Amino acid sequence: AKDIPPVLDIESCLDFVRPRLQRCGLSHVLCKPNPHISDYPARFLVIDSKAPLPILRLVDQKEVKSPYIALSHCWGNKEGIIETTRAGLINVTHTHTHLPKSFRDTAFIAQALDIHHLWIDSLCIIQDDEQDWAQESVKMADVYSAAILTIAITGSVNPSGGCLFPRRQHLDKVDDPVLCTGIASRVERLNLPPEVRMRYERVCHQRMEGQHTSWEEVDTQISPLLTRAWAFQEKILSPRMIHFHGEEMIWECNEEHACECGYEPLGGHDPTRTSSIVARAVESGRREEIWQLWADLVVKYILLDITFEKDRLPALAGLGKYLSRILDCTYMAGLWKEDFGRQLLWNRDYLGRNPSPSHRAQQVPTWTWASV
Repeated sequence: AKDIPPVLDIESCLDFVRPRLQRCGLSHVLCKPNPHISDYPARFLVIDSKAPLPILRLVDQKEVKSPYIALSHCWGNKEGIIETTRAGLINVTHTHTHLPKSFRDTAFIAQALDIHHLWIDSLCIIQDDEQDWAQESVKMADVYSAAILTIAITGSVNPSGGCLFPRRQHLDKVDDPVLCTGIASRVERLNLPPEVRMRYERVCHQRMEGQHTSWEEVDTQISPLLTRAWAFQEKILSPRMIHFHGEEMIWECNEEHACECGYEPLGGHDPTRTSSIVARAVESGRREEIWQLWADLVVKYILLDITFEKDRLPALAGLGKYLSRILDCTYMAGLWKEDFGRQLLWNRDYLGRNPSPSHRAQQVPTWTWASV
């Protein structure tokens, strides 16, 4: 097991991310660029390469000719977040000191990786323009599947958390750790001393292995991003993602899964992970396989938290659009037309969700799972 620095700095971050990013780009078949991209977002952020500290400038997508990093993060209660508005288009430059920590750290890491373009939702979509939001929100599939890397602020409830911060330490506080079944069985076989086993039993390992799948088991204070509905498709669509958890960094791509502490059983390719399953189904191109998988995805997705229930379908539309292009079939309000008979067999008890009165005011078809 490797020691984790108590404070994550840029050097430690690059030591972990750079070799995995290079290896993934060179040799991972399932992580290859999305060939089905049809609609790039209207805007990107350019990092001023001459400035010692990141300065971001909003530009038209036609100016972007190089790789970019996408950000996945929690908005929280919007305190501290910065947005692009119609009036704000007059001034589309953001200095280092003006950015919230999550945006600032993301730009800093991108600059250090020699990547000069970013996509951040609150800045690249005009937030007070309903037409722009409607047009750009459906491009999420292309945004995240085409990104060379997605930075996920997994351990923060708002944009002030950032990537580079003091680590959350649990080891001194755990007297009788509750072991995740998968992790416990494999760690016990390693015959490690207790203090090292406790490191392997970190909450972040349990979350990233997918052992906590029910709504009741998700801790919004430990991995808040993983509880958010909007982040669900971002995680699946991103060919490679680096998670900045409160305890350590975790690398996740379609062919490799690794954590900063060097937890060996976590490393390598996990074929049971949702993003890996989707990647393999997409690679096969078999409709039947993806339609069966879709039911499992909906069960996971419907339990995730969302600020506005009216966004429940839009927050999954990017994934639906992405799969519809590959399958050459029709995605309709959370179901697939060509498999419609079987798709209609959902039921409320199976979804584990009680009806929400807020749905009655929406134009949501009653035949879709999103209507309850």
